[in-house]
Amino acid sequence: KVFLNIVSHERLDCPTKTKTAKGENWALPYSLGPSRIEHDKRGTTVPTRDICFHPSAVARAQRDQRFRDLIVQTSMEAWEAASQKGQVEAIKLERTYHVLRGVAYKCGSPAAMVFG
Repeated sequence: KVFLNIVSHERLDCPTKTKTAKGENWALPYSLGPSRIEHDKRGTTVPTRDICFHPSAVARAQRDQRFRDLIVQTSMEAWEAASQKGQVEAIKLERTYHVLRGVAYKCGSPAAMVFG
């Protein structure tokens, strides 16, 4: 179990798509925040990260389930890639997820992020 907060900021580039013979190929610029520990409603510690996309990407994900799946998949891959740095064994997240309804941000307020 992990918490992955998907947030937005206009300083990130807009998502772009390229048409291919098999459909569409999306580029989703993002910024991944550092890992931290938060607590779930039972008090159990849960690894937590914030990932930031352009507001248009988040807006599209809210109305389009396939795009939401793409954003979440991209977020999980970013988490796994960041977790591999300096690790002997790779971390692999399960691909099932659910959105916490009525929760804009899990565990306080978004942490400050650096955009390069």
